[in-house]
Order: sequence, then C-alpha cells, then structure tokens
Amino acid sequence: MTKEKESKRKIGAIDIGNSRAKILINGQVGSFVFNEMLEETIYDFLLNSLLEGKEWDFVKNNSEIEEVLNYLLSNILQQEIILGMSYVNSENKKKIEDIFKHFTGLKLIDIKLIAERQELLKYDLYAGYGIDRALGIIGAMGYSEPPFITVDCGTALTINPVTKDCIALGGTIGACAYLQLDVLQEKAEQLKNVKLEYNERVSGLNTSHCISSGIIHGIAGGIKNIYYKIVEQEFEGNDSLPVFITGGASDLIYRALSDWEVEPVLNKNLVLEGILRLIEREYSEL
Repeated sequence: MTKEKESKRKIGAIDIGNSRAKILINGQVGSFVFNEMLEETIYDFLLNSLLEGKEWDFVKNNSEIEEVLNYLLSNILQQEIILGMSYVNSENKKKIEDIFKHFTGLKLIDIKLIAERQELLKYDLYAGYGIDRALGIIGAMGYSEPPFITVDCGTALTINPVTKDCIALGGTIGACAYLQLDVLQEKAEQLKNVKLEYNERVSGLNTSHCISSGIIHGIAGGIKNIYYKIVEQEFEGNDSLPVFITGGASDLIYRALSDWEVEPVLNKNLVLEGILRLIEREYSEL
C-alpha cells in the first residue's frame, strides 16, 4: 500500500449484538441501544469522533448531520472509513446498514469473510462456534499468547478456552446477567423494576439487592467452577491460565471476582479489538 492510499483510509469496528451495537472509530468507543434514539445517537457519535471533539453548533437535525458528515468525509478528511462488522442478530444488522447507507465515505465489511481466511485462530472444529467468541479471543491475543480463557458477559455468558496452538475449544454457553434479570421479571409478577447493581455484601437487604446478588455472584461462582473444570479436563490442571473478561455486564461480574486468585483482566472491548486486528491485517497487505 502506498503512503498516499494509506492516508486516505481509516479503519474501525462495529459489533452488533442482540440489544446494542458498539462502534470503534478514531480510538473512541460508542455503545448504542436498539431503540427509537438509535439513529440520532449514532449520528452524534460519528460527528464527534470524526471532528475529534470540535463542536459544530449549526447541526440541528439528522438530515443536516448527514450532510455535514458526507461533506467532512469527501472534502475535509478526504478519507474512506472502513468498518469491520460483526453481528449475531440479522434484524439489528439491517438497522445499522440502513443508517450507514447514507454515508458514501463509510464502508461496512462483514468480518466473517475475513475471519474465514485468517490464520491467527482455528475455531471451526466445533459446529456453530460464534464469530463473536472467536473475535474476543483474537482481541485478547493482543495482550497475551495462548493458552488462556476469555469470558464474554453479553446477552449470553460464554466461556472460551484456547490452547497454546491457537485452537479454540468448545467452552460453555449460558445466560448472562441481564438476560437472567429479564426472564425473572417476565415470569415473576412481583419482581419488577429491578436494576442490577453490585454489592459486596452477598446476603441481600431487600428484594432488589437479593436479585442483583443472586445473579451477579451466582454468575461469578459459575465462572470459577467452570474455569477449574476446564483447566482440569483440557489443560492438565494448569490453573495459572490467564482469564480475560469482556462484554456489557463484565464490569459487574469482574467486581464479584475481585478476590479470585486467578486475577482476571477486564477489557470491555475485546470483540471490537479483535475486529480491528483482522481489518488492520487485511488492509496492511493490500
């Protein structure tokens, strides 16, 4: 790649989940809930990240922001922005594509197409192994060489071991914190309006405290138990394997693991970093 071409291209990442999307551009990360404010909040983030903190007071509505962003991309920045895109929900993917199609300088690339030919991680030994799980491992490879285990606390709780030969094992999949709360509140009429909050005291003082404690500390205990089972069965009892915790509920679960001798590493954006790593490798070779 020539320096001239390189200067006219930026790369970023977008991770589309079941309840929200996360975008990484210019070193800034934005998280967006799939609700009626989705388009507006993404527009604001794109404008602020591309302007790098400078304020444009004349922007009043979404159509004007579209004009400003397209003008910035084509006339001021003169850069194409390529976003590697991962998704686990096709309906939400369509919503994101409908927003980004307004910008000629922003290009979405399905990261699955690149992941299929990458050589960093072998993850096709198990049918249906999720791309988000693979990307989290690839993101963690930027901090440690395998073997290690990643724990993704999204809608699902996935525990993802990888061997020293960079082979992803099957791991486990369960329901994570917010999904557990949603189901509990849906099925139990009197357990409504609970906000998940970490409390060091495990035994609750009220219903909300009890539910939060049961979910958060229950998940933390499950992670420990599964970790030691996997270490025993797959890694010859090597209980010094590093653990990386990521995902939307990771900060809550991480706090409940604060006394664990394994000392897990918290990084909420491993999937985004995995996408970015693959995109960087792909376009550095052009």
